[in-house]
Amino acid sequence: MAEEFEHARFLENLNAKFRLSLEAGASAELELAEVSDLKTGPCQEWFSIVLREGSERILPQRIYQVDSDTMGSMEIFIVPIRKTDEGVFYEAVFNRLLNKPE
Repeated sequence: MAEEFEHARFLENLNAKFRLSLEAGASAELELAEVSDLKTGPCQEWFSIVLREGSERILPQRIYQVDSDTMGSMEIFIVPIRKTDEGVFYEAVFNRLLNKPE
């Protein structure tokens, strides 16, 4: 499961389409617009992604079921971060604790 949240996997899928499952069987198509640099510290690593939906609606921040033809199904917490003429942008942040040698 954690493998699907690897920074490299998202980079490989930059500009790919993702489907968010909404209520009552509806869905929304989003594009992976940005992948931040991978940052690491002594005990953790983190990065963020930005997804763009081309509609006017703003989806509420929450966990969504997300499907990708190349990455499979996953659940991601997204937050709306901006709205432009290109659509609404949503961010998901991933943090992972690293195993420290004892």
